[in-house]
Amino acid sequence: MHIALNTLPGTAVPFPHHVVRYLDQVIDRIQKEKPSVTFSCVHLSDEDSPFPRLPSIEAAPPKSGLRARFSRSDSIDGLLLKHKAALILSPLQTAVARTSLPQVLLALDLAPWESKDGPKASARDAKIACANARHLIVPTDQLRRRCLELFEAPMEKIVVAPPGVAAGLDSPTHSVVEKPYFVFFYDPLSAPLMATIRKALEKRHEEFPFTQVIVGPTLPDEPRQWGPGVVRIEQCPANHLAGLYQEAAFFLYPAPHDDCGLRVLEALAAGVPVVAAGTRGLTEVAGNAPIYFNGESLDAFFQSLKRVLAEDGQSRGKRIETGKQTAGRYNWEKTMWKVLATFKAG
Repeated sequence: MHIALNTLPGTAVPFPHHVVRYLDQVIDRIQKEKPSVTFSCVHLSDEDSPFPRLPSIEAAPPKSGLRARFSRSDSIDGLLLKHKAALILSPLQTAVARTSLPQVLLALDLAPWESKDGPKASARDAKIACANARHLIVPTDQLRRRCLELFEAPMEKIVVAPPGVAAGLDSPTHSVVEKPYFVFFYDPLSAPLMATIRKALEKRHEEFPFTQVIVGPTLPDEPRQWGPGVVRIEQCPANHLAGLYQEAAFFLYPAPHDDCGLRVLEALAAGVPVVAAGTRGLTEVAGNAPIYFNGESLDAFFQSLKRVLAEDGQSRGKRIETGKQTAGRYNWEKTMWKVLATFKAG
């Protein structure tokens, strides 16, 4: 079976980093377990592939205007049939509304439809894509119900496959940054609140005198200069990331539309207290291990920081252990088998 991973421009530019992380982990394990299942990445010929390890299928840049909207499905079908693809795997953000090939969709969050920031996605196109898709993969039951509400996605088509956690994050590792500091994971889900939170922390620096370690891919709208007290790390090997997490005062992930919990689970596995914006999907995945706050309230945010910093050694140790136990329930092998079964299901 040959599967074409569709990353052609939809509403996600750049391609979502957490989706790349999820699919990298799953595809790598499928290829090792089932070599007969092969993958290629469909991307524009004038852009780099988000999945450089996969063979490329290059598509011509789209025409502008209304004509492109109606020609996209035909052009993708012809391209993929030429490369003998048996199935299309599309994040919901880049889904083909109508295609003659079977399509499996992946939705790790609904930010393109629910967020007030960034480009808005078409609920109508997503609804058509869900109706025509073979299956829709989501990470939580909460997101499963939300897709039913927003897109009328048939419940029997939706498969829940939570993210996994890579092994070794809890192996003792020294940090490359001098303490005290906290880690802020910076991606399209957390970026909208970044500026507000950083300005608020600057005003209360004496109360929270921590270096800010900002980890994550370079984003188009990020500041050119982050200023004093910030360490910016765009790429971080897994062992260095584990060290950063383990010796941090806390891990901050203010992502009000995070319905996947991938980054939070990794931090919990490494053994660092987590402060996160409370979302329905995240609380389903991470339970009561993190300290949650209302993403729309700075007062709630600072109360959460005070709470995590006020914990004594015993309370902090108990919270870390709870986080490790929570993360220990998830592994990429379980995720891989669920996704693979979805590919093979009729």
